[in-house]
Amino acid sequence: MGNAGSNGGGGSPGHRRRGSAAQGHGHHQVHGHHHQPSSPPPPPPPESSPSHYVFAAATPYPPPQYTNPNLPRYYPQYGNYYPPPPSLQVPLPAPYDHHHRGGGAGVPAGGEFPPSAHPQHYPGWPGVSGRPHPCGLQPAMPTPYVEHQKAITIRNDVNLKKETLRIEPDEECPGRFLVAFTFDATLAGSMTVYFFAKEELNCNLTAVKEDLIKPVTVSFKEGLGQKFRQPSGTGIDFSVFEDSELLKQGDMDVYPLAVKAETTMPVDQKLEGEDQKMKTPNSQITQALFEKKESGDYQVRVASQILWVNGTRYELQEIYGIGNSVEGDADANDPGKECVICLSEPRDTTVLPCRHMCMCSECAKVLRYQTTRCPICRQPVERLLEIKVNNKAEEQQQPSPDSPIKVNSKAEEHQQQPSQSLPIPHREEVKASANVFGNYFQVATYGESHGGGVGCVISGCPPRIPLTEADMQVELDRRRPGQSRITTPRKETDTCKILSGTHEGMTTGTPIHVFVPNTDQRGGDYSEMAKAYRPSHADATYDFKYGVRAVQGGGRSSARETIGRVAAGALAKKILKLKSGVEILAFVSKVHQVVLPEDAVDYDTVTMEQIESNIVRCPDPEYAQKMIDAIDKVRVRGDSIGGVVTCIARNVPRGIGSPVFDKLEAELAKAMLSLPASKGFEIGSGFAGTDYTGSEHNDEFYMDEAGNGGISNGEIIYFKVAFKPTATIGKKQHTVSREHEDVELLARGRHDPCVVPRAVPMVESMAALVLMDQLMAHIAQCEMFPLNLALQEPVGSASSVPAFAPDLS
Repeated sequence: MGNAGSNGGGGSPGHRRRGSAAQGHGHHQVHGHHHQPSSPPPPPPPESSPSHYVFAAATPYPPPQYTNPNLPRYYPQYGNYYPPPPSLQVPLPAPYDHHHRGGGAGVPAGGEFPPSAHPQHYPGWPGVSGRPHPCGLQPAMPTPYVEHQKAITIRNDVNLKKETLRIEPDEECPGRFLVAFTFDATLAGSMTVYFFAKEELNCNLTAVKEDLIKPVTVSFKEGLGQKFRQPSGTGIDFSVFEDSELLKQGDMDVYPLAVKAETTMPVDQKLEGEDQKMKTPNSQITQALFEKKESGDYQVRVASQILWVNGTRYELQEIYGIGNSVEGDADANDPGKECVICLSEPRDTTVLPCRHMCMCSECAKVLRYQTTRCPICRQPVERLLEIKVNNKAEEQQQPSPDSPIKVNSKAEEHQQQPSQSLPIPHREEVKASANVFGNYFQVATYGESHGGGVGCVISGCPPRIPLTEADMQVELDRRRPGQSRITTPRKETDTCKILSGTHEGMTTGTPIHVFVPNTDQRGGDYSEMAKAYRPSHADATYDFKYGVRAVQGGGRSSARETIGRVAAGALAKKILKLKSGVEILAFVSKVHQVVLPEDAVDYDTVTMEQIESNIVRCPDPEYAQKMIDAIDKVRVRGDSIGGVVTCIARNVPRGIGSPVFDKLEAELAKAMLSLPASKGFEIGSGFAGTDYTGSEHNDEFYMDEAGNGGISNGEIIYFKVAFKPTATIGKKQHTVSREHEDVELLARGRHDPCVVPRAVPMVESMAALVLMDQLMAHIAQCEMFPLNLALQEPVGSASSVPAFAPDLS
C-alpha cells in the first residue's frame, strides 16, 4: 500500500528502529542514506552504526521515547561538522547553473562547485586548510543533504481511513459516545479502541485510565471498505473527565483516543520458539484528540498515524507536492511537476521540516549553499531529502534481497496475479451510461443523498428559451422533503443554482448545469444499515453488483437523486408549453386501500390549483382527507404504505412516438419505472382492458381523431404509476448482514411514510422529459422537409396553442 526504503539492516531482536512514511496520493515513502564519510572526523561522533540509519522522511521531531538515529552529516571538504550559522550574512557567490556545466568567469573548468580542490579561486570559502574568510566571518554552512535511496514497497495490511474517524451517540446508553470509522484490511485481525493511551516499546499501547474506561477489542475479517462501530455500552462518557484531559494540545505522551489495528499472522507464516518472540504482528496505530465545537459537542481530530511493519516503526506524514510527482498518467511536461527553481527538471527533493517537495536534486545541491530557507514557505531548512519516485517499470521490479524491508509475499502475489495469469480484457468500448436519459433532449443526473449535493446537466436544449432558477425552483419546492407531516422530516431547502448554459435569462444552446447542495445530512442514522441490508431496499443489490455502496442515505438509490430529473423536467414542461401548449398534470389517485373513483376527476378540466390544495395532492377534498388519515395511521406506528399516481398530458401534438422500439408508451413506461419505489405502469385501459371484448374496447374513429400504434393521436394521454411502501421503516425486521448472518434490523433515519405525495412532481417531470425528447425526434425526422398537409400538421400549429406562445418553429 505504499513505498518505503531503509538501509537499516542491523539491530537486535525486538529493537525499535525509527522510520517514517511520506504520505501522498496513497504512497508511503521512506528513504535512507547510502553515502558515508570517507574518514571519521574529529571529534568523534556519538556512537552509531552506519547501517542503523533510517530517516524519518516527514517527521520533524520524533516522540521523546525514540532517540533520533540521524546524526549530523560529515563532509570532509568543509573541515568538520557544521558549526552554528553566523549571525551576519555575507555576500554570496554567483549562482551556479548546474544544467550547463562548463568553464567560465569565476567557474572552474568542469563545472565543479563549490570548489573543494581549488579553494584559492574563491576567497572566503574554507577549503581543506580551513582558512577563514578575509573579513573574519565564515559564510553559513550548507544544509545537510540526504542522497536518495531507491524506494521499495511495503504493505500495511490494515489501514484506518483517518478522515472517517468520528464519535457517534450510543442510542442504547444515553450519554455515552462510540468510536466509528471505515477501514481496509488485506488480512484478518483485531481492532482495539483505547481511551487515554500511551505508546510503549514496539508500538504497544497502555491504557492509563483503565480503571475508568477499559480498552475494547473487536475482531475483523479481511475486506475493503469495512465499517467499524464500537460495541454499545463500551463508549466514553465525557462528563466523567475534565476538559483539560480531553482537549490536550501540543506534545503529549498520552492521547485521549487511540485505535490499534493489528493483523493476525497467516497460519503458513507462524513461527515457533525464539523466532516467535522476534516476530511481532504488523499493525497501525491512530492517535487522536478531542475538540469541542461551538455547540458544545465533541469531535475527533487525528494527530498521527503510525505503522509497525516487520519490526520497524513508521510515522505517516504528508509531503506537499509529491502528488504531482507520482501521478503516472500525467504528461511529463506537466507544469505542476517541475522544479520551482529551474522550471525544467522534475521535482524530487523535499525540504524538512516543512515537507515541501519543490526542487530537483541538482538545484537543491546548489541552493543549499546559498540560502537556509524553503523556496515555498520561507521557513528555516533543517534538512533536504531527495526522494526517487519509481516509474511504472521500476514498480514492477522486486526489491533487492539485502533490503531490510520486504514486501509481504502473499500480498505481492495477490497484487501481481491478475496481470500475469489472468489478464483483464479490454472494455473501453463498454460505456455504463445508466445515468443519462434521452437521445435529443438529454439529462445526466449526479450526486447522492449524503454527498455534497445533487444536480443534473441538460444537453440539447434549444437556444433562446427564457429560463431562470425561479422556473425550476417552483417544481423543486413541490418535491422537497419536510413540506408536511406526511413526508420525511428531513429539512432541505433544495435551492437550485444554474451554473452554465444561460445568459441574461435565456438559454444559449449549450449544456445547462443545475446544482442543489445537501445541507441536512445525518450519516450517523445509517450505522446499522452498514452491517445489515434493509429488506426490499437496493442495499443488497448494490453490493451484489458493485461490491461497495454508499451507506448513508442509500447513495444513488435514494429519491434525492430525482432532484436532477425534476429540475430538467421543469425546463421541458416550459418548452412544451411554449411550443405546443402541452400541459402535464399528475395527482394521487390511491393511497393504500383508499381509491379515488375514476369519475371523480375530469381529465379535461382538472387544474394544478385543485391538486395542490392539500398536502396529499389529491384533487378531490373528501378522498384527500381519507388518504391523509391512512398515512397518519401508519406513520405513528413507524410503518409505511404505497399508492398510485395518475398523470395526464393535454394538447400533445399528433405523431409523437417512434415505432417500433421507441413507441411513446414504451418510453413512458421506461421513464416511470426508473423512478425510485415504482412497481407498476398502466396506460389507457391497462390491465382492465383484458375484461372487455374487442367491440367494447375499441375507440371508433370520427373526424378530428386519429389512431394509435405507439404514436400520439392528439387526445389526452393518461397513465398510472404504482409505488410500493417505503422500504425503510421504524419496525424491527428480519434480514441478513454483509457477513451472511441472520440478524434483525431496526432502521433509523428520516423517511416518507408514503412516497406518492412527493412522487407527483417526479412523475410529471419524467413525462415531460419523454415528450420533449420525442418531440425533438419527430421534428428532426418528419418536419425537415415539407409536410403532407392532407394528413400531417406542423407541431405547434394546433388550435390549442396559446396566443402568447412565441413562434419557435
